[in-house]
Amino acid sequence: MALKLNLTQNMKLYTLNAIESLINKYTENGGLILTLKEGSLGHGHLLLSGNGLKTCIIKERYLNDSSSGHSVRFYSETPKKYQALI
Repeated sequence: MALKLNLTQNMKLYTLNAIESLINKYTENGGLILTLKEGSLGHGHLLLSGNGLKTCIIKERYLNDSSSGHSVRFYSETPKKYQALI
């Protein structure tokens, strides 16, 4: 029997409008936005960073065939696996 993990169980998901608002906040404050992977219904996998701003990782999460949500994580310092991309 295969084990199914529900990724959204302990994770808050955000709407497309909330993510666009966050992206606007970063761009208005001189932040950098990198698209790591294109999304199908949303923004995909993004890295947001900038001087005086926390690093933000946004990932599109599949819900069903016609909808998705976005998970958001903030870091005081950019994680090592993303440092080479900036």
